[in-house]
Amino acid sequence: MESLPPRTISPHHPNPRAAPRPSASVILISPANQILLLQRVRTSRAFASAHVFPGGLVEPAQDGALRSTAPQDRAFHDDAGPYRNAAVRECFEESGILLARRRRRRNGGEGGLVGWGVQWDGKMEERERDEVRGQIRDGKVRFRDWLEERGWVADVENLIPFTRWLTPATMPRRYSTQMYLYFMPLPSSSPDTTSSLGSDSSSSSSSVIPSTTTITIPTTATATPDGGVEHVSARFLHPASWLSLCRSGSVILFPPQYYILHLLSQFLRPLAPLAATTTSPPINTTTTTHVKESGLQLLQQQRQAVLAFVDSGSPPFREKCISPLVVCPRACRVESSAEANDGSGSGSSSSSNSSSRNSSDSDRSVLALDHPGPELEGSGRSGDAERVVLVRFTKTGPRELDVRWRADDDGVLMPRQEESERGRRGPGGITKGKL
Repeated sequence: MESLPPRTISPHHPNPRAAPRPSASVILISPANQILLLQRVRTSRAFASAHVFPGGLVEPAQDGALRSTAPQDRAFHDDAGPYRNAAVRECFEESGILLARRRRRRNGGEGGLVGWGVQWDGKMEERERDEVRGQIRDGKVRFRDWLEERGWVADVENLIPFTRWLTPATMPRRYSTQMYLYFMPLPSSSPDTTSSLGSDSSSSSSSVIPSTTTITIPTTATATPDGGVEHVSARFLHPASWLSLCRSGSVILFPPQYYILHLLSQFLRPLAPLAATTTSPPINTTTTTHVKESGLQLLQQQRQAVLAFVDSGSPPFREKCISPLVVCPRACRVESSAEANDGSGSGSSSSSNSSSRNSSDSDRSVLALDHPGPELEGSGRSGDAERVVLVRFTKTGPRELDVRWRADDDGVLMPRQEESERGRRGPGGITKGKL
Protein backbone atom coordinates (compact mmCIF):
# COMPACT_ATOMS: atom_id res chain seq x y z
CA MET A 1 0.00 0.00 0.00
CA GLU A 2 1.32 3.42 -0.92
CA SER A 3 2.31 5.46 2.12
CA LEU A 4 1.86 9.19 2.39
CA PRO A 5 5.03 11.21 1.74
CA PRO A 6 6.63 13.22 4.55
CA ARG A 7 5.34 16.73 5.19
CA THR A 8 7.37 19.91 5.54
CA ILE A 9 6.74 23.39 6.87
CA SER A 10 7.18 26.36 4.54
CA PRO A 11 7.15 30.05 5.49
CA HIS A 12 4.88 30.64 2.49
CA HIS A 13 2.43 27.92 3.57
CA PRO A 14 1.65 27.83 7.31
CA ASN A 15 0.19 24.33 7.10
CA PRO A 16 2.50 21.32 6.57
CA ARG A 17 2.78 20.35 2.93
CA ALA A 18 3.60 16.99 1.44
CA ALA A 19 7.04 16.63 -0.14
CA PRO A 20 6.85 15.87 -3.87
CA ARG A 21 7.94 12.43 -5.01
CA PRO A 22 9.89 12.00 -8.28
CA SER A 23 7.97 10.48 -11.18
CA ALA A 24 8.04 10.36 -14.97
CA SER A 25 5.53 10.00 -17.81
CA VAL A 26 5.82 9.27 -21.53
CA ILE A 27 3.76 11.01 -24.20
CA LEU A 28 4.01 8.11 -26.64
CA ILE A 29 3.48 9.05 -30.29
CA SER A 30 2.63 6.24 -32.71
CA PRO A 31 3.83 5.90 -36.34
CA ALA A 32 0.60 7.67 -37.35
CA ASN A 33 1.28 10.49 -34.86
CA GLN A 34 -1.44 9.37 -32.47
CA ILE A 35 -0.98 9.53 -28.69
CA LEU A 36 -1.43 6.73 -26.17
CA LEU A 37 -3.65 7.23 -23.13
CA LEU A 38 -4.44 4.64 -20.47
CA GLN A 39 -7.62 4.66 -18.38
CA ARG A 40 -7.00 4.41 -14.66
CA VAL A 41 -9.04 2.03 -12.51
CA ARG A 42 -11.91 3.52 -10.50
CA THR A 43 -10.23 2.64 -7.21
CA SER A 44 -6.98 4.44 -8.00
CA ARG A 45 -5.74 6.93 -5.40
CA ALA A 46 -4.53 9.24 -8.14
CA PHE A 47 -6.50 10.20 -11.27
CA ALA A 48 -9.26 7.63 -10.63
CA SER A 49 -11.04 6.66 -13.90
CA ALA A 50 -9.11 9.33 -15.79
CA HIS A 51 -7.14 8.85 -18.98
CA VAL A 52 -3.42 9.44 -18.44
CA PHE A 53 -0.05 9.03 -20.12
CA PRO A 54 1.96 5.94 -19.12
CA GLY A 55 4.16 6.73 -16.15
CA GLY A 56 4.80 6.38 -12.44
CA LEU A 57 7.20 6.86 -9.56
CA VAL A 58 10.97 6.73 -9.85
CA GLU A 59 12.08 3.62 -7.94
CA PRO A 60 15.78 3.77 -6.94
CA ALA A 61 16.08 -0.04 -6.86
CA GLN A 62 14.86 -0.20 -10.46
CA ASP A 63 15.85 3.13 -11.99
CA GLY A 64 18.90 4.31 -10.05
CA ALA A 65 19.30 7.06 -7.46
CA LEU A 66 18.81 10.75 -8.13
CA ARG A 67 21.71 13.09 -7.46
CA SER A 68 19.61 14.72 -4.75
CA THR A 69 16.75 13.37 -2.67
CA ALA A 70 15.85 16.79 -1.21
CA PRO A 71 12.86 18.40 -3.00
CA GLN A 72 14.18 21.85 -2.05
CA ASP A 73 17.28 21.15 -4.14
CA ARG A 74 16.90 22.19 -7.77
CA ALA A 75 18.80 19.09 -8.90
CA PHE A 76 15.92 16.97 -7.57
CA HIS A 77 13.74 18.46 -10.33
CA ASP A 78 16.25 18.25 -13.21
CA ASP A 79 15.99 15.78 -16.08
CA ALA A 80 18.25 12.85 -15.17
CA GLY A 81 18.87 9.16 -15.85
CA PRO A 82 16.55 7.80 -13.13
CA TYR A 83 13.63 9.81 -14.52
CA ARG A 84 14.30 8.47 -18.01
CA ASN A 85 14.73 4.90 -16.79
CA ALA A 86 11.45 5.15 -14.88
CA ALA A 87 9.64 6.48 -17.95
CA VAL A 88 10.69 3.51 -20.10
CA ARG A 89 10.06 0.96 -17.34
CA GLU A 90 6.61 2.32 -16.44
CA CYS A 91 5.64 2.46 -20.12
CA PHE A 92 6.42 -1.24 -20.42
CA GLU A 93 4.69 -2.19 -17.16
CA GLU A 94 1.53 -0.26 -17.96
CA SER A 95 1.14 -0.66 -21.73
CA GLY A 96 3.35 -3.58 -22.76
CA ILE A 97 5.22 -1.32 -25.19
CA LEU A 98 8.98 -1.66 -24.82
CA LEU A 99 11.10 1.34 -25.72
CA ALA A 100 14.41 -0.45 -26.05
CA ARG A 101 17.13 -1.16 -28.58
CA ARG A 102 19.78 -3.79 -29.10
CA ARG A 103 23.15 -3.12 -27.56
CA ARG A 104 25.69 -1.33 -29.70
CA ARG A 105 27.57 -3.59 -32.05
CA ARG A 106 31.21 -4.46 -31.53
CA ASN A 107 32.15 -2.46 -34.62
CA GLY A 108 30.67 0.65 -33.02
CA GLY A 109 27.38 0.57 -34.93
CA GLU A 110 24.22 1.42 -33.06
CA GLY A 111 21.72 -1.34 -32.41
CA GLY A 112 18.25 -1.12 -33.91
CA LEU A 113 15.02 -0.83 -31.97
CA VAL A 114 13.69 -4.05 -30.48
CA GLY A 115 10.09 -3.34 -31.46
CA TRP A 116 6.84 -3.10 -29.58
CA GLY A 117 3.57 -4.90 -29.07
CA VAL A 118 3.63 -8.71 -29.35
CA GLN A 119 6.07 -8.92 -32.26
CA TRP A 120 9.32 -8.76 -30.31
CA ASP A 121 11.27 -9.83 -33.39
CA GLY A 122 9.96 -13.34 -32.71
CA LYS A 123 11.73 -13.47 -29.34
CA MET A 124 8.81 -13.21 -26.96
CA GLU A 125 5.21 -14.31 -26.80
CA GLU A 126 2.39 -12.19 -25.39
CA ARG A 127 1.99 -14.43 -22.34
CA GLU A 128 5.68 -14.16 -21.48
CA ARG A 129 5.56 -10.41 -21.97
CA ASP A 130 2.63 -9.97 -19.58
CA GLU A 131 4.24 -12.27 -17.02
CA VAL A 132 7.46 -10.30 -16.91
CA ARG A 133 5.52 -7.01 -16.76
CA GLY A 134 3.97 -8.19 -13.52
CA GLN A 135 7.28 -9.41 -12.13
CA ILE A 136 8.93 -6.07 -12.81
CA ARG A 137 5.98 -4.18 -11.32
CA ASP A 138 6.13 -6.32 -8.15
CA GLY A 139 9.89 -5.87 -7.81
CA LYS A 140 10.65 -9.56 -8.42
CA VAL A 141 12.67 -8.78 -11.56
CA ARG A 142 14.99 -5.83 -12.08
CA PHE A 143 14.09 -4.17 -15.36
CA ARG A 144 17.64 -3.28 -16.34
CA ASP A 145 18.87 -6.81 -15.58
CA TRP A 146 16.09 -8.30 -17.68
CA LEU A 147 17.04 -6.06 -20.62
CA GLU A 148 20.72 -6.88 -20.17
CA GLU A 149 20.07 -10.63 -20.31
CA ARG A 150 18.54 -10.18 -23.76
CA GLY A 151 21.19 -7.85 -25.09
CA TRP A 152 18.87 -4.82 -24.95
CA VAL A 153 19.09 -1.37 -23.39
CA ALA A 154 16.37 1.13 -22.59
CA ASP A 155 16.06 3.72 -25.36
CA VAL A 156 16.41 6.69 -23.03
CA GLU A 157 18.30 8.79 -25.58
CA ASN A 158 15.18 9.32 -27.70
CA LEU A 159 13.12 10.64 -24.78
CA ILE A 160 12.53 14.37 -25.30
CA PRO A 161 11.77 16.48 -22.17
CA PHE A 162 8.46 18.33 -22.54
CA THR A 163 7.49 20.19 -19.35
CA ARG A 164 7.77 19.18 -15.70
CA TRP A 165 4.76 19.32 -13.36
CA LEU A 166 4.75 19.85 -9.60
CA THR A 167 1.54 19.00 -7.77
CA PRO A 168 0.11 22.08 -6.00
CA ALA A 169 1.26 22.46 -2.38
CA THR A 170 -2.30 22.04 -1.05
CA MET A 171 -2.60 18.42 -2.20
CA PRO A 172 -1.95 15.52 0.24
CA ARG A 173 0.04 13.56 -2.37
CA ARG A 174 2.49 15.49 -4.47
CA TYR A 175 4.76 14.60 -7.38
CA SER A 176 7.52 16.19 -9.42
CA THR A 177 6.75 14.62 -12.79
CA GLN A 178 9.07 14.86 -15.76
CA MET A 179 7.12 14.54 -19.02
CA TYR A 180 8.84 13.12 -22.09
CA LEU A 181 7.88 12.89 -25.75
CA TYR A 182 8.79 9.69 -27.56
CA PHE A 183 8.27 9.26 -31.31
CA MET A 184 7.87 5.69 -32.47
CA PRO A 185 9.86 5.33 -35.71
CA LEU A 186 8.20 5.89 -39.04
CA PRO A 187 8.55 3.13 -41.67
CA SER A 188 11.68 3.25 -43.80
CA SER A 189 13.25 1.26 -46.58
CA SER A 190 16.21 0.94 -44.22
CA PRO A 191 15.54 -1.98 -41.84
CA ASP A 192 17.74 -0.56 -39.09
CA THR A 193 16.56 3.03 -38.74
CA THR A 194 17.48 4.44 -35.34
CA SER A 195 16.22 8.02 -35.27
CA SER A 196 13.03 8.70 -33.33
CA LEU A 197 11.76 10.64 -36.33
CA GLY A 198 12.03 7.62 -38.59
CA SER A 199 15.10 8.64 -40.55
CA ASP A 200 18.48 10.26 -40.11
CA SER A 201 17.77 13.95 -39.67
CA SER A 202 20.80 14.78 -41.78
CA SER A 203 19.41 13.01 -44.85
CA SER A 204 16.37 13.80 -46.93
CA SER A 205 13.32 11.59 -46.89
CA SER A 206 13.73 10.92 -50.60
CA SER A 207 17.02 9.17 -49.87
CA VAL A 208 15.30 6.94 -47.33
CA ILE A 209 12.11 6.07 -49.20
CA PRO A 210 11.93 5.64 -52.99
CA SER A 211 9.40 7.99 -54.58
CA THR A 212 7.49 5.05 -56.05
CA THR A 213 7.08 3.26 -52.73
CA THR A 214 3.76 2.78 -51.01
CA ILE A 215 4.38 2.37 -47.28
CA THR A 216 2.30 0.45 -44.77
CA ILE A 217 2.06 2.39 -41.51
CA PRO A 218 0.75 0.81 -38.28
CA THR A 219 -1.57 3.55 -37.06
CA THR A 220 -1.58 2.11 -33.56
CA ALA A 221 1.03 0.07 -31.79
CA THR A 222 -0.22 -2.91 -29.81
CA ALA A 223 -0.79 -1.45 -26.37
CA THR A 224 -2.51 -3.48 -23.67
CA PRO A 225 -3.50 -2.49 -20.11
CA ASP A 226 -1.92 -4.22 -17.13
CA GLY A 227 -4.79 -6.59 -16.44
CA GLY A 228 -6.73 -4.12 -14.32
CA VAL A 229 -4.04 -3.61 -11.70
CA GLU A 230 -3.77 0.12 -12.47
CA HIS A 231 -5.46 0.50 -15.85
CA VAL A 232 -8.46 -0.94 -17.68
CA SER A 233 -7.85 0.22 -21.25
CA ALA A 234 -5.13 1.48 -23.59
CA ARG A 235 -5.79 3.39 -26.78
CA PHE A 236 -4.06 5.54 -29.40
CA LEU A 237 -5.91 8.55 -30.86
CA HIS A 238 -4.95 11.88 -32.36
CA PRO A 239 -4.81 14.72 -29.79
CA ALA A 240 -7.88 16.47 -31.22
CA SER A 241 -9.90 13.25 -30.85
CA TRP A 242 -8.94 12.95 -27.18
CA LEU A 243 -9.92 16.59 -26.61
CA SER A 244 -13.26 16.03 -28.31
CA LEU A 245 -13.99 12.98 -26.14
CA CYS A 246 -13.14 15.03 -23.07
CA ARG A 247 -15.44 17.89 -24.06
CA SER A 248 -18.29 15.44 -24.63
CA GLY A 249 -17.78 13.92 -21.18
CA SER A 250 -16.78 10.52 -22.57
CA VAL A 251 -13.34 10.59 -20.94
CA ILE A 252 -11.82 12.38 -17.96
CA LEU A 253 -8.66 14.38 -18.49
CA PHE A 254 -6.87 16.29 -15.75
CA PRO A 255 -5.45 19.75 -16.55
CA PRO A 256 -1.86 18.61 -17.32
CA GLN A 257 -3.03 15.99 -19.83
CA TYR A 258 -5.57 18.34 -21.42
CA TYR A 259 -3.02 21.14 -21.69
CA ILE A 260 -0.39 18.91 -23.31
CA LEU A 261 -2.87 17.39 -25.76
CA HIS A 262 -4.08 20.87 -26.63
CA LEU A 263 -0.54 21.99 -27.45
CA LEU A 264 0.19 18.91 -29.56
CA SER A 265 -3.15 19.08 -31.40
CA GLN A 266 -1.76 22.06 -33.29
CA PHE A 267 0.73 19.78 -35.03
CA LEU A 268 -0.25 16.09 -34.84
CA ARG A 269 -3.30 15.71 -37.06
CA PRO A 270 -4.78 12.95 -39.24
CA LEU A 271 -3.43 12.86 -42.76
CA ALA A 272 -5.52 14.57 -45.39
CA PRO A 273 -7.50 12.14 -47.61
CA LEU A 274 -5.24 12.80 -50.59
CA ALA A 275 -2.18 11.75 -48.61
CA ALA A 276 -3.45 8.19 -48.23
CA THR A 277 -4.38 5.74 -50.95
CA THR A 278 -8.09 5.71 -51.76
CA THR A 279 -8.40 2.03 -50.88
CA SER A 280 -7.51 2.61 -47.22
CA PRO A 281 -9.91 3.53 -44.41
CA PRO A 282 -9.26 6.77 -42.43
CA ILE A 283 -5.88 6.66 -40.77
CA ASN A 284 -7.21 7.18 -37.24
CA THR A 285 -9.69 4.29 -37.30
CA THR A 286 -7.61 1.31 -38.41
CA THR A 287 -4.59 -0.62 -37.23
CA THR A 288 -2.71 -0.14 -40.51
CA THR A 289 -2.98 2.06 -43.55
CA HIS A 290 -1.08 2.53 -46.79
CA VAL A 291 0.32 5.95 -47.60
CA LYS A 292 2.39 7.29 -50.44
CA GLU A 293 5.68 9.05 -49.84
CA SER A 294 3.89 12.40 -49.59
CA GLY A 295 1.90 11.11 -46.62
CA LEU A 296 5.05 9.94 -44.88
CA GLN A 297 6.66 13.31 -45.49
CA LEU A 298 3.66 15.00 -43.85
CA LEU A 299 4.08 12.82 -40.77
CA GLN A 300 7.76 13.74 -40.64
CA GLN A 301 6.91 17.42 -41.04
CA GLN A 302 4.45 17.20 -38.16
CA ARG A 303 7.15 15.72 -35.95
CA GLN A 304 9.67 18.36 -36.95
CA ALA A 305 7.11 21.04 -36.08
CA VAL A 306 6.66 19.50 -32.62
CA LEU A 307 10.43 19.48 -32.06
CA ALA A 308 10.65 23.14 -33.05
CA PHE A 309 7.81 23.92 -30.63
CA VAL A 310 9.57 22.06 -27.80
CA ASP A 311 12.46 24.51 -28.11
CA SER A 312 10.24 27.60 -28.39
CA GLY A 313 9.14 29.99 -25.67
CA SER A 314 10.92 31.49 -22.68
CA PRO A 315 11.79 29.23 -21.03
CA PRO A 316 11.45 26.61 -23.81
CA PHE A 317 8.87 23.89 -23.26
CA ARG A 318 11.57 21.30 -22.62
CA GLU A 319 12.51 23.33 -19.52
CA LYS A 320 9.17 24.65 -18.30
CA CYS A 321 8.24 23.64 -14.75
CA ILE A 322 4.54 24.07 -13.96
CA SER A 323 2.69 23.99 -10.64
CA PRO A 324 -0.91 25.08 -11.38
CA LEU A 325 -2.37 27.78 -9.14
CA VAL A 326 -6.01 28.89 -8.99
CA VAL A 327 -6.21 32.62 -9.75
CA CYS A 328 -9.04 35.13 -9.59
CA PRO A 329 -8.88 37.38 -12.67
CA ARG A 330 -10.45 40.83 -12.45
CA ALA A 331 -12.77 39.84 -15.26
CA CYS A 332 -13.60 36.63 -17.04
CA ARG A 333 -15.27 37.88 -20.21
CA VAL A 334 -14.52 35.45 -23.04
CA GLU A 335 -15.53 35.79 -26.67
CA SER A 336 -17.19 32.62 -28.06
CA SER A 337 -14.18 30.43 -27.36
CA ALA A 338 -15.69 27.00 -26.74
CA GLU A 339 -15.77 26.33 -30.45
CA ALA A 340 -12.33 27.82 -31.17
CA ASN A 341 -10.37 25.52 -33.40
CA ASP A 342 -7.98 23.26 -31.46
CA GLY A 343 -7.33 20.84 -34.26
CA SER A 344 -10.75 19.21 -34.35
CA GLY A 345 -11.95 21.36 -37.21
CA SER A 346 -15.17 22.35 -35.46
CA GLY A 347 -16.83 25.61 -36.35
CA SER A 348 -18.56 28.34 -34.37
CA SER A 349 -22.00 27.95 -32.84
CA SER A 350 -25.04 30.17 -32.55
CA SER A 351 -25.01 33.45 -30.60
CA SER A 352 -27.39 32.07 -27.97
CA ASN A 353 -25.06 29.17 -27.21
CA SER A 354 -22.15 31.59 -27.14
CA SER A 355 -23.93 33.73 -24.55
CA SER A 356 -24.54 30.67 -22.40
CA ARG A 357 -20.89 29.65 -22.60
CA ASN A 358 -19.73 33.15 -21.66
CA SER A 359 -21.92 33.05 -18.57
CA SER A 360 -20.51 29.65 -17.52
CA ASP A 361 -16.90 30.79 -17.90
CA SER A 362 -17.10 32.78 -14.67
CA ASP A 363 -18.08 29.59 -12.80
CA ARG A 364 -14.91 27.76 -13.75
CA SER A 365 -11.59 27.85 -11.96
CA VAL A 366 -8.73 29.55 -13.77
CA LEU A 367 -5.38 27.82 -13.37
CA ALA A 368 -2.27 29.91 -13.88
CA LEU A 369 0.64 27.90 -15.25
CA ASP A 370 3.60 30.23 -14.69
CA HIS A 371 4.47 29.21 -11.11
CA PRO A 372 7.15 26.47 -10.73
CA GLY A 373 6.04 25.34 -7.27
CA PRO A 374 7.14 26.32 -3.75
CA GLU A 375 10.22 24.10 -3.84
CA LEU A 376 11.56 25.99 -6.85
CA GLU A 377 10.73 29.55 -5.85
CA GLY A 378 13.76 31.73 -6.56
CA SER A 379 15.49 28.97 -8.54
CA GLY A 380 15.07 30.61 -11.93
CA ARG A 381 12.68 27.88 -13.11
CA SER A 382 9.28 28.96 -14.41
CA GLY A 383 6.28 27.67 -16.33
CA ASP A 384 3.96 28.95 -19.07
CA ALA A 385 3.23 32.65 -18.53
CA GLU A 386 1.14 32.92 -21.70
CA ARG A 387 -1.65 30.40 -21.16
CA VAL A 388 -4.16 29.40 -18.51
CA VAL A 389 -6.45 26.40 -18.10
CA LEU A 390 -10.15 26.82 -17.33
CA VAL A 391 -11.73 23.89 -15.48
CA ARG A 392 -14.77 23.00 -13.42
CA PHE A 393 -13.85 20.63 -10.58
CA THR A 394 -16.60 18.16 -9.69
CA LYS A 395 -16.94 15.07 -7.52
CA THR A 396 -16.42 12.91 -10.60
CA GLY A 397 -13.31 14.76 -11.72
CA PRO A 398 -12.42 17.84 -13.77
CA ARG A 399 -14.91 18.90 -16.42
CA GLU A 400 -15.33 21.62 -19.07
CA LEU A 401 -11.62 22.16 -19.57
CA ASP A 402 -10.25 24.75 -21.94
CA VAL A 403 -6.91 26.40 -22.68
CA ARG A 404 -6.83 30.19 -23.12
CA TRP A 405 -4.28 32.89 -23.61
CA ARG A 406 -3.45 34.68 -20.39
CA ALA A 407 -5.29 37.86 -19.43
CA ASP A 408 -4.45 41.15 -21.10
CA ASP A 409 -4.08 44.43 -19.20
CA ASP A 410 -7.84 44.55 -18.55
CA GLY A 411 -7.91 41.08 -17.04
CA VAL A 412 -9.85 39.57 -19.97
CA LEU A 413 -9.05 36.00 -20.93
CA MET A 414 -8.41 35.78 -24.64
CA PRO A 415 -9.96 33.04 -26.79
CA ARG A 416 -7.71 30.36 -28.21
CA GLN A 417 -6.20 30.93 -31.62
CA GLU A 418 -5.01 28.52 -34.25
CA GLU A 419 -1.28 27.88 -34.43
CA SER A 420 -1.42 29.18 -38.00
CA GLU A 421 -1.89 32.69 -36.56
CA ARG A 422 1.40 32.56 -34.67
CA GLY A 423 2.99 34.54 -37.47
CA ARG A 424 1.43 37.74 -36.11
CA ARG A 425 2.36 36.90 -32.55
CA GLY A 426 5.47 37.62 -30.59
CA PRO A 427 8.31 35.10 -30.18
CA GLY A 428 6.53 33.27 -27.39
CA GLY A 429 3.28 32.90 -29.33
CA ILE A 430 1.19 35.49 -27.46
CA THR A 431 -0.39 38.44 -29.24
CA LYS A 432 2.01 41.33 -28.94
CA GLY A 433 1.16 43.67 -26.08
CA LYS A 434 -1.33 41.23 -24.54
CA LEU A 435 0.45 40.35 -21.30
